[in-house]
Amino acid sequence: MRLSIILIGALLLATGQAEIPKPDDAPKPMSPTDSALAMRVPEGMAVRLLASEPLIREPSGLCWDERGRLFVCELHGYNVEGHHDIEALNRTGRLDLEVRRIQASDEAKRKAEAETHGTVKLLRDTDGDGTMDDAIIWDEGLPPAYGIAPGNGGIIVACAPDIVFLKDTDGDDRPDVCETLFTGFGTGALERGINAPTWGDDGWIYFGRGWQGGTITGPRLKTPVSLPATDFRIRADGSAIEPVSGSTKTFGMAFTEGGDRFVTTTTHPGLFVTPIAWRYLARNPDAPAPVLDGIAGDDTRVHPIAPTHPWRIKREQHAEYFAFYRKISLSDAAASGYFTSACGPLVYRDRVLPGLHGHYLVCEPAQNLIHRAEIVREGTRLRLKRPKGEEAREFLPSRDAWFHPMNLTHTPWGGIAIVDFYREIIEDYSAIPRHLQQQYGVINGRDRGRIWLLEPAGASPESAPDLASLGGDALTRELDSELLWRRQTARRLLAERGALPEGFATRGWRSPDPSLRAAALRAADEAGFASAPEVESDLLEPGFVDAVEPPLALQAALSLGESRDPRATMVLEALARRHGSLDWMDAAVASSAYQRESALLLALAADPGNSGRVMAHLAGIIAGRGDVGEIERTLAGLVGKQAGDNVANLLRLGLEESRPVADPLKMPVPAVPDAARLAAVEKRLPDFLAALKQPADPAAGKGLFTGLCAACHRAQGIGAGVGPDLDAEFQRAPEVILRDILFPHEAMRPGYETTVVKTARGETLVGVAVSDSPTSVTLRLPGGVERTLLRKRATISTQRNASLMPDVFADSVTPAQIAELIAFLRQRP
Repeated sequence: MRLSIILIGALLLATGQAEIPKPDDAPKPMSPTDSALAMRVPEGMAVRLLASEPLIREPSGLCWDERGRLFVCELHGYNVEGHHDIEALNRTGRLDLEVRRIQASDEAKRKAEAETHGTVKLLRDTDGDGTMDDAIIWDEGLPPAYGIAPGNGGIIVACAPDIVFLKDTDGDDRPDVCETLFTGFGTGALERGINAPTWGDDGWIYFGRGWQGGTITGPRLKTPVSLPATDFRIRADGSAIEPVSGSTKTFGMAFTEGGDRFVTTTTHPGLFVTPIAWRYLARNPDAPAPVLDGIAGDDTRVHPIAPTHPWRIKREQHAEYFAFYRKISLSDAAASGYFTSACGPLVYRDRVLPGLHGHYLVCEPAQNLIHRAEIVREGTRLRLKRPKGEEAREFLPSRDAWFHPMNLTHTPWGGIAIVDFYREIIEDYSAIPRHLQQQYGVINGRDRGRIWLLEPAGASPESAPDLASLGGDALTRELDSELLWRRQTARRLLAERGALPEGFATRGWRSPDPSLRAAALRAADEAGFASAPEVESDLLEPGFVDAVEPPLALQAALSLGESRDPRATMVLEALARRHGSLDWMDAAVASSAYQRESALLLALAADPGNSGRVMAHLAGIIAGRGDVGEIERTLAGLVGKQAGDNVANLLRLGLEESRPVADPLKMPVPAVPDAARLAAVEKRLPDFLAALKQPADPAAGKGLFTGLCAACHRAQGIGAGVGPDLDAEFQRAPEVILRDILFPHEAMRPGYETTVVKTARGETLVGVAVSDSPTSVTLRLPGGVERTLLRKRATISTQRNASLMPDVFADSVTPAQIAELIAFLRQRP
């Protein structure tokens, strides 16, 4: 493979040919009819086309408003900067064969800006055949649009840096209101903008986070709002915006019937969001927040049926590129078979599609499929697992390599709408080796796009219902509809009219489902227990703790912090004692125990039950606060009680870190090499490569490893395990190892990122984090020494592009010595 590429490049240079040859193995597009036939649809279901090019192109989201009108948003400009970059390169007639991953030039990015924008269209079916045949452009001058939702009689558009509101007030199907509700969101790569506005059952619209937070302003906000790097929610009228727990790493989110939420990351189909609302986390400023989302299932494999795009196969077969991406993960290096682009999740909450109710669906556009998982409760967590019969197959795969599902939505009829970003290549251009970008192109098909409907087999097309014309009584009846779209739309309209029935938000309190009861309790304390006194009364009953199930127990520990009844402290103590081993119960109790941590810890220590984790968490908070008197009083109060060594040790660590250090250790913090430094090392690279071709002495290399590398790496029984173990280097090409040594920042292995800790005592420690808890982190320093530090008494940062390994080898070691070192590393253990 490598030789054939070199021969092509040499031929181009030798002949002076200015045109890059185009391969003939690229997949071809299918017509909508053929693409539908290429899908393997589950039994009892059928797929039909709702809209396609030329009516729409590059669709990124859709919604139906209360009148049953279908809107679609489009995202234009994806991969265009890469296209302009390789256009310029192709004019040289030279293939770029260097192994690396780089962004397009600044000039290419400037050119792409003119083609980067968002569009919102109203689609119509004028002949009643069930397929859209007319489009009215509502706005085509928006920033890139990454999702829409209905609200306040109009359409709300996610288009960073803005959230925009469009509305038709005179009934002519054309907007006459265009208002920016919020602005200030971060921008960058298009696929990382704020995204997927989704109505929650609590009357808020939730958004995927996009780029890192921002200071948000809006005409109806009283003051600017600073958003952290999390997802967030808004009021549809623009009056409020606030952070929420968890963050999607791609785009989209999915809610369960009980209000639990899933988000996604590229390599895992689902992350379960920690079921602790942001407002609870902010309630105790001394309590560390838990990790706000986590992998919900161990399954990272997929089973596509479409042919793998040739660029992926060629990159996998290229030894140096495979090694380059393998350092990140196997899923990054492999041509197919792994999640690499999971996005657009949906928990199917209707019952129209057979056997699908309550199941979790997620798009995998790069592998041309939709994946399904069952949701399984494990205590306070929700887990994902493949259904029986789909262990080695997918829910809805396609043989069409241009089929790229990216978003899923409930339809008004109980089916699922599939947004298909139909094109040849869906991957970010920078992940494709540049010589393959040059040959295949990166924007083929950008004039296409499709929307499919997944519905019961034999279903007939029908118009979406118009709920806007219904009166209050009819809408109230719709709150109990069997169809999610009708329930949600009725709830929204009644709320907008100020006519939502009293007690609606807490009506799940009497449900036998503990998740629905937890949602009702959360709604009650958010509105104030005065509006739901019966809920608070039940919560404070003596027998409540004994009968409660895990999801409700966790929510009860959170909601008790909102109660002003003196019995709330006793119930909180009882919850910690009985249910303290549940995931996140320590954080929930701490959230409700602000400035009462010591008293609660001492009470639990007298009769711990299952409260060990809660006590350790409370001790960490007390220690981190650094109040010597409080720590000493708590330690004295623990004498003769059953708190355990861990609790006492955390408190003693708090005392130690409260004392000043005469000569604090200040380790140098690694920096990312600048362009001049990189150029200087690149200039010397040919000398090092030449040395690899000469005989080298592994014994001499062993001495070099012992003196230069063993403080952080282990190889063949020598050294400390701070950085990655090097016993398997014999499997890697010497040229790849060389680049790791000379350019250690280029592809850092996950789990070995540089962690910098600056303590309140003036120390600067640099190492690798080997374990952590909500209140402390353990750092492994060069040489293998470990230090445990309180999070509250330190500033901790992770540097993912600055390696702990010093950038000095190009200057301090000769090419011959590097060759000896690599010869030693490549010996089989």
